[in-house]
Amino acid sequence: NDILQWLIDEKQESSTRQLTLRMLSINLASIHTSSRALYNLAAYPQYVGPLREEVDAIIREHGWTIEAIALMRKAASFLVETQRLEGILTLHKKKAMTDLTLSDGTCIPEGTHLSVPTCVFHRVSAVYDNPDVFNPLRFS
Repeated sequence: NDILQWLIDEKQESSTRQLTLRMLSINLASIHTSSRALYNLAAYPQYVGPLREEVDAIIREHGWTIEAIALMRKAASFLVETQRLEGILTLHKKKAMTDLTLSDGTCIPEGTHLSVPTCVFHRVSAVYDNPDVFNPLRFS
Protein backbone atom coordinates (compact mmCIF):
# COMPACT_ATOMS: atom_id res chain seq x y z
CA ASN A 1 0.00 0.00 0.00
CA ASP A 2 2.32 2.71 -1.26
CA ILE A 3 2.48 5.28 -4.05
CA LEU A 4 3.97 2.83 -6.54
CA GLN A 5 1.06 0.44 -5.99
CA TRP A 6 -1.41 3.33 -6.25
CA LEU A 7 0.09 4.30 -9.62
CA ILE A 8 -0.08 0.71 -10.84
CA ASP A 9 -3.70 0.40 -9.67
CA GLU A 10 -4.70 3.63 -11.45
CA LYS A 11 -3.40 2.11 -14.73
CA GLN A 12 -2.37 5.49 -16.17
CA GLU A 13 1.23 4.35 -16.73
CA SER A 14 1.63 1.00 -18.40
CA SER A 15 5.38 0.50 -18.75
CA THR A 16 8.21 0.27 -16.28
CA ARG A 17 9.76 3.35 -17.89
CA GLN A 18 6.54 5.38 -17.47
CA LEU A 19 6.19 4.29 -13.83
CA THR A 20 9.84 5.14 -13.16
CA LEU A 21 9.52 8.59 -14.70
CA ARG A 22 6.33 9.27 -12.75
CA MET A 23 7.99 8.16 -9.50
CA LEU A 24 11.02 10.37 -10.17
CA SER A 25 8.77 13.35 -10.94
CA ILE A 26 6.74 12.77 -7.79
CA ASN A 27 9.91 12.42 -5.71
CA LEU A 28 11.39 15.65 -7.08
CA ALA A 29 8.17 17.58 -6.49
CA SER A 30 7.75 16.01 -3.04
CA ILE A 31 11.26 16.92 -1.95
CA HIS A 32 10.82 20.51 -3.13
CA THR A 33 7.37 20.85 -1.59
CA SER A 34 8.44 19.19 1.66
CA SER A 35 11.46 21.44 2.10
CA ARG A 36 9.42 24.58 1.33
CA ALA A 37 6.59 23.40 3.62
CA LEU A 38 9.06 22.79 6.46
CA TYR A 39 10.45 26.28 5.91
CA ASN A 40 6.91 27.68 6.10
CA LEU A 41 6.16 25.68 9.26
CA ALA A 42 9.27 27.21 10.84
CA ALA A 43 8.33 30.67 9.61
CA TYR A 44 4.68 30.33 10.73
CA PRO A 45 4.75 28.11 13.86
CA GLN A 46 1.19 29.09 14.80
CA TYR A 47 -0.04 26.56 12.21
CA VAL A 48 1.86 23.55 13.59
CA GLY A 49 -0.74 22.81 16.29
CA PRO A 50 -3.86 22.94 14.10
CA LEU A 51 -2.19 20.88 11.36
CA ARG A 52 -0.97 18.26 13.84
CA GLU A 53 -4.42 18.02 15.45
CA GLU A 54 -6.07 17.45 12.07
CA VAL A 55 -3.57 14.80 10.96
CA ASP A 56 -3.61 12.96 14.31
CA ALA A 57 -7.42 12.86 14.46
CA ILE A 58 -7.81 11.61 10.89
CA ILE A 59 -5.11 8.94 11.19
CA ARG A 60 -6.57 7.78 14.51
CA GLU A 61 -9.98 7.32 12.87
CA HIS A 62 -9.05 6.16 9.34
CA GLY A 63 -5.49 4.85 9.58
CA TRP A 64 -2.66 5.80 7.24
CA THR A 65 -4.47 5.38 3.91
CA ILE A 66 -4.94 7.33 0.71
CA GLU A 67 -8.53 7.97 1.82
CA ALA A 68 -7.29 9.47 5.08
CA ILE A 69 -4.88 11.74 3.23
CA ALA A 70 -7.80 13.00 1.12
CA LEU A 71 -9.56 14.09 4.33
CA MET A 72 -6.65 16.26 5.50
CA ARG A 73 -8.01 19.58 4.23
CA LYS A 74 -5.83 21.88 6.34
CA ALA A 75 -2.65 19.95 5.54
CA ALA A 76 -3.55 19.91 1.84
CA SER A 77 -4.29 23.63 1.90
CA PHE A 78 -0.93 24.31 3.57
CA LEU A 79 0.87 22.39 0.82
CA VAL A 80 -1.18 23.95 -1.99
CA GLU A 81 -0.51 27.45 -0.67
CA THR A 82 3.20 26.63 -0.40
CA GLN A 83 3.17 25.43 -4.01
CA ARG A 84 1.13 28.43 -5.14
CA LEU A 85 3.73 30.89 -3.88
CA GLU A 86 6.92 28.84 -4.16
CA GLY A 87 6.09 26.06 -6.57
CA ILE A 88 8.61 24.08 -8.52
CA LEU A 89 6.67 24.60 -11.75
CA THR A 90 6.57 28.00 -13.38
CA LEU A 91 5.02 26.44 -16.46
CA HIS A 92 2.30 23.83 -16.55
CA LYS A 93 2.94 21.54 -19.51
CA LYS A 94 0.52 19.12 -21.13
CA LYS A 95 0.38 17.13 -24.34
CA ALA A 96 -2.86 17.02 -26.35
CA MET A 97 -3.84 13.34 -26.49
CA THR A 98 -6.54 13.99 -29.13
CA ASP A 99 -7.37 16.85 -31.48
CA LEU A 100 -8.80 19.69 -29.41
CA THR A 101 -10.90 22.66 -30.50
CA LEU A 102 -10.97 25.61 -28.09
CA SER A 103 -14.05 27.79 -27.52
CA ASP A 104 -12.68 30.45 -29.91
CA GLY A 105 -12.31 27.87 -32.71
CA THR A 106 -8.55 27.37 -32.35
CA CYS A 107 -7.62 23.80 -33.27
CA ILE A 108 -4.85 22.08 -31.32
CA PRO A 109 -3.72 18.89 -33.09
CA GLU A 110 -3.06 15.65 -31.22
CA GLY A 111 0.52 15.50 -29.97
CA THR A 112 0.90 19.26 -29.51
CA HIS A 113 2.68 20.29 -26.32
CA LEU A 114 1.01 23.17 -24.49
CA SER A 115 2.47 25.35 -21.74
CA VAL A 116 0.73 27.80 -19.43
CA PRO A 117 2.74 30.20 -17.24
CA THR A 118 1.04 29.29 -13.97
CA CYS A 119 3.18 31.59 -11.80
CA VAL A 120 1.46 34.58 -13.42
CA PHE A 121 -2.01 33.42 -12.40
CA HIS A 122 -1.00 32.69 -8.81
CA ARG A 123 -0.17 36.35 -8.15
CA VAL A 124 -3.33 37.98 -9.56
CA SER A 125 -5.59 39.84 -7.12
CA ALA A 126 -8.61 39.12 -9.34
CA VAL A 127 -8.07 35.42 -8.60
CA TYR A 128 -6.77 35.50 -5.00
CA ASP A 129 -7.35 37.91 -2.13
CA ASN A 130 -3.94 39.22 -1.05
CA PRO A 131 -2.10 37.05 -3.59
CA ASP A 132 1.36 37.86 -2.24
CA VAL A 133 0.47 36.87 1.34
CA PHE A 134 1.07 33.32 2.58
CA ASN A 135 -2.33 32.13 3.84
CA PRO A 136 -1.97 28.40 4.55
CA LEU A 137 -5.68 27.82 5.20
CA ARG A 138 -6.75 29.62 2.00
CA PHE A 139 -7.94 26.39 0.37
CA SER A 140 -9.33 24.52 3.39
